[in-house]
Amino acid sequence: MTDKQDKLIPILRFPEFKNDGGWEFRRLGDIADSFSGGTPTASKADYYGGDIPFIRSGEVNSPKTSLFLTQAGLDCSAAKMVDKGTILYALYGATSGEVGLARVRGAINQAVLAIVPKEGIEKLFLFQYLRYAKSSIINRFIQGGQGNLSAAIISNLLIPLPSLAEQRKIADFLISLDDLLAGAKAKREQLIVHKKGLMQRLFPAPGKTVPEFRLPEFKSVGEWRVLRLEEVANKRTQRNTELLKLPVLTNSATEGVVNQFEYFDREIVSNDNLSNYFIVEQNDFVYNPRISSVAPVGPISRNRIGLGIVSPLYSVFGFSKGCIDFFEQYFQSNNWHKYLKEKANYGARYDRINISNQDFWALPIPFPSINEQQRIASLLVTVDEMIIGRSFQVKTLEDYKKGLMQQLFPSS
Repeated sequence: MTDKQDKLIPILRFPEFKNDGGWEFRRLGDIADSFSGGTPTASKADYYGGDIPFIRSGEVNSPKTSLFLTQAGLDCSAAKMVDKGTILYALYGATSGEVGLARVRGAINQAVLAIVPKEGIEKLFLFQYLRYAKSSIINRFIQGGQGNLSAAIISNLLIPLPSLAEQRKIADFLISLDDLLAGAKAKREQLIVHKKGLMQRLFPAPGKTVPEFRLPEFKSVGEWRVLRLEEVANKRTQRNTELLKLPVLTNSATEGVVNQFEYFDREIVSNDNLSNYFIVEQNDFVYNPRISSVAPVGPISRNRIGLGIVSPLYSVFGFSKGCIDFFEQYFQSNNWHKYLKEKANYGARYDRINISNQDFWALPIPFPSINEQQRIASLLVTVDEMIIGRSFQVKTLEDYKKGLMQQLFPSS
């Protein structure tokens, strides 16, 4: 393959460019200048805490940075300044291959490559192509998720290029899709924030028996009852399941909205002792009181997909009375998580907590009449459905853009 001889034609082309012939491959190093930065000595306190944003590889798409440099930190290191809007390419770490446009004017470290297109190259076209090519670049140069990219690797990438006018047309079109996506994501985030606020007001704060906000028809009903979890829920007992052909369930949170379960083939846990597993019925709740991530602390998952078994590491319980949707929503609320944090024992890592069975089952559960439970649940489930709808819209737009890019850029 040579820069000048290999030409390709995309599947999808805007009408005014259909007779323009094939695109030409150019090496990125020939069509753009690039540079990376450095990191000031961490032990020099006077190098940090200034007003210069310090952009690291995980922040190439972020509107803010977690670290700031002083002028001394910039002058006494290899850190380099980039203007807002500069193409930033993450070379190292978990975000390797991520491409962004600098959201702030700031300094970059050695894990970020700044790319400045030369005359005749549309910056937003190059930005969109590098985003599109991320997977193929990662698969080609970072085997098995190990290793890093380098400035040399990126500079030697072959970039398919049409005329400047066609570059701009494609860039404008894809940026308009990005704007639609950003709008859909913003509306989804607004709904998520709105729901969090609703839950905080609809459920009593810790130590209270009346919520901050009450639906009009229940304002004069009186206080909520507060019982320990073990008084409200029915604990499931462990059973020998060696002879039962039931799927093994594991919990996984999706979108922070609904906790789901997935079926896992028993072969995955073939080395485990399947005796004394819990049988989990549909609409049972499952919680791991020993290991939990901090966001949110102590997620409780509802089994919506049918009969299965889970490890004895979990606690399993159900509700024979009351509104199951109400309890599920309460377990997602910050008020419930505050109770968990108060009783939690934190390990060596702050993002891992432990809570004893005794403390877990003694956690308070406030609840109103069944009618009020149903009304609160209905309101919050409606917001969940709106969030899921927005998530579907986001996914649809992302898939649509991905499909278009596969046709707008010729495949090598």
